[in-house]
Amino acid sequence: MGMMTITWIILTFLAAPADTLDPPQDPPDEVEQAEEDPEADEEDVEEVEPYSITPETGFNEVLNDSLLRWEMLQNPTEWHFRQPGRITYRLGLIGRNDAALVEGHDPRHQRSFWGPVSVNDRVTGMMNPNRLPHYRFLSFKEHTRGIRYDNRFEMRRFYVTRPLTQVTLEQTGDEYRSVEGFLTQNISQKLNLEAGYWGKLEESGYPQNFMLGRKAWGSANYHLNDRYILRGMILYNGLQMDEPGGYLMDDMFTFPFQPFNATAIWNNARSSVRHTTYKASMYHRPDVDSQVNAQVTGYRHRNRRFFYSSTDSTLYRVHTNGIAARYHTRPVGDLEVDLEATGEYSGRVSDPGEGLIKRGWYDAEARIRWALPLLSRLRLDGWGEWAWRSDDQLAGQVGAGIELPLSRFIALDGAVSFGEVMPTPQQMYWYNENEDAVQGNPGLSNEEHRRAESGVILFPEFRFRMKGNAQVKQIREPILINEDNEFQQTGYYESWSGSGSMGYYGDHLTTELSLTSQFYFSDTPDPVLQTLNDSGFRSWTRFSAHYQNYVFDRAAYFKGGVISWFSPFAYQTGTYHPEMDYWDPHSFEQEIPPFVRLDVELSARVRNVIFRFRYENVLDEIVQPGYFEQALHPMNERRLRFGLQWILRN
Repeated sequence: MGMMTITWIILTFLAAPADTLDPPQDPPDEVEQAEEDPEADEEDVEEVEPYSITPETGFNEVLNDSLLRWEMLQNPTEWHFRQPGRITYRLGLIGRNDAALVEGHDPRHQRSFWGPVSVNDRVTGMMNPNRLPHYRFLSFKEHTRGIRYDNRFEMRRFYVTRPLTQVTLEQTGDEYRSVEGFLTQNISQKLNLEAGYWGKLEESGYPQNFMLGRKAWGSANYHLNDRYILRGMILYNGLQMDEPGGYLMDDMFTFPFQPFNATAIWNNARSSVRHTTYKASMYHRPDVDSQVNAQVTGYRHRNRRFFYSSTDSTLYRVHTNGIAARYHTRPVGDLEVDLEATGEYSGRVSDPGEGLIKRGWYDAEARIRWALPLLSRLRLDGWGEWAWRSDDQLAGQVGAGIELPLSRFIALDGAVSFGEVMPTPQQMYWYNENEDAVQGNPGLSNEEHRRAESGVILFPEFRFRMKGNAQVKQIREPILINEDNEFQQTGYYESWSGSGSMGYYGDHLTTELSLTSQFYFSDTPDPVLQTLNDSGFRSWTRFSAHYQNYVFDRAAYFKGGVISWFSPFAYQTGTYHPEMDYWDPHSFEQEIPPFVRLDVELSARVRNVIFRFRYENVLDEIVQPGYFEQALHPMNERRLRFGLQWILRN
């Protein structure tokens, strides 16, 4: 799509009459209530009240549909890239299993839940961000205070009087395209159906850098009565991509960033991922005026990953069947308690010796979270969990936190947690016929974790706010990959991290300046832990400024601004192992150079269409030829991204 065509479309919509948004109305998010019909008295029409789910205790909502509609996100890691407290390891192309350090939590200690159901890979234990249907998020919440980082998401639900269609398109001048669309319709007062599809394609100028992805889903909501609701859903993910394994370079500081002259480490490697989730849930609410306080979900995951190169090939197919339940209660006064339990069986359906030698295993997990407001300001919260696996593995954690707003001018918070994390099936039972590849270690035991954090907010009730926090996490007997390509345990290491931010958060103007830092420490003489200890000081400075308001006599609403990053120090990144789809926190590669990045972006809503523009990496070829977030994987060049979202009420 040429720039002249894009400009003509924008001017056409901006020329619309001024009363198109008078009064201003956003497109329906979750629920569009039924319209009243004066002739309805002649019929016996049963009224249905749409439902909402009680928020999870201890989690903070950081994204919702109202915020996402203005964003251009390839996957959730791109959102992490823009937030304080996070340092990302992106591999330069969408679809790959990008990773992020989140307030000191390594990628292998991060989990994602769809309601009470984990969507982490049952073999690797990793949270692949590309499995998450971020275009369909109703809400996205985080809990960062435990020994692991947890996030939870819920997908949008609809109850509409007329069919609703939405189409979302993104593309750039090079080979990147993304198209997502869905249709939802009420078949009756009680039954709503939804179906959708998302396809994406990217091919940069670097060799072996191609990705094709597909996502499809269908769902049905049925109100049995005022108190019970049924929901069924199918979600499919498919990714096929080339795997370069990085690019040959003597020195990343002098790499010329000339795609056509680059040489991939693997010139014929590729991977393929297919993952399908089937879910059937029953929700309960005490009455039509209350939120859902209990749910039971039966689910099935079908997961297959294939990797091929001329020297190495791996394959595993694992099916997981499980049941999960959640109950939210207020047993005494203002005390809130969330109880969850999960039981499942995972079985290998591929031949032995193709990556995983373990045939099958059972898992069970129970979680509790509670919160108690005291006096007028003090709030206490806590959490605990217990996990068991049928190969004699047992682990868990406990933790507690405090929030203390002292006045309108200062608020304090802190948390401590400790526990153990069991080794994953991959770490214990991975087998590769290539002797030079990574092998599992069945003799592994649990990692021991301890974590503490503290924070302060100045002027929490004002438009201008300042915030700072710090975390320290100690891991004893960490499971790392050694120089002999085997999972090993020895000694300990610590992750020290912190971030600070200050900004003005007005109705129209928003600005923020933040600093995020992280480093590892270990005095264990083991070579792997010393590599981690010497990996360097990570420090990212972010600055953003955005303005939003109505324009053209309220005929349109726009949001525009800039966001920049500056990393002044060289450091070693983690290591991604494509043959295992696994991230290790340390690296034997050279350090990535300092870098700076600047993005300019604009979003505009006109009628039922939202236009999005982003000019990425503006400073490339001006102050630097290019930059890295992950060793040996150059990031995309300067480019213009264009997108639109069109909502149709049929």
